[in-house]
Amino acid sequence: MDELSHWLHITYSPDSNAEDRRKAYEYTNYIKSQSAECFKLSMEILAFREADTILLHFGIHCAEHIVTSGWNYMNDDEKIYLKNTIITIVKDCYKYQNAKKYIYEDVAKLAVAIALREWPHNWNNFHEELLSCVNHDNNINEYQSCRMVLSIIRNLCDKMNDYTPNLPDKRKNEVKNALTNTINTHFFNFFIITFKKYITILTNGNNSNEIIDIINLILETFTSFAGWIDPTIFYNHNILSLCLPLFLNIKTCAKLQNSW
Repeated sequence: MDELSHWLHITYSPDSNAEDRRKAYEYTNYIKSQSAECFKLSMEILAFREADTILLHFGIHCAEHIVTSGWNYMNDDEKIYLKNTIITIVKDCYKYQNAKKYIYEDVAKLAVAIALREWPHNWNNFHEELLSCVNHDNNINEYQSCRMVLSIIRNLCDKMNDYTPNLPDKRKNEVKNALTNTINTHFFNFFIITFKKYITILTNGNNSNEIIDIINLILETFTSFAGWIDPTIFYNHNILSLCLPLFLNIKTCAKLQNSW
């Protein structure tokens, strides 16, 4: 892993010369082309909590490459291990000391790539495992885990709203049906609980960047799956009244506008 980290930093360093960059490119592409070694190495990287951002990004990229190009060649144990690894990362993401926000987005895309191939038939409790990663009573890890869960839901909805040429129609319809059912139950309930909690924190005077950031992500997620929700559910939960504190807080509105 030390050798890989060395070549990756050469790739991203503005001080690297052309010859070193060429060698780094050849080395990293060789690793990605070796499916067995690539899987093993990517799992080692994802389990390494002290990994820097560059190494984490490469590990997630390798795992996504394996999922999108070689999922059917993986054995069942490897698939189960990868699914368990993703859930563990979402639950314990606060332990990754050097992770940046875009790393969380990388993990969200990887989780969605797996869900598109396994949910619901081979991963029927995916949504339950995902939501269980957020402990609303534990403020230590709730913020990061909540961000990642919302990102996964948003990415999944966006993927289903887009044309996905690599997904057979039958598979796409299966995921769409599962998503429709889950959005109107589990995901929507999670959205309401999370939104209410952070709106309450906001109205109690905490309009820190973290709170604004997660409220913004909640609203982005909401707009991604709004079209999937039964209109009566909107009415029953009186969504507009939940948003009222945002409209009444000028500083918050300004921060949200800047984040958009």
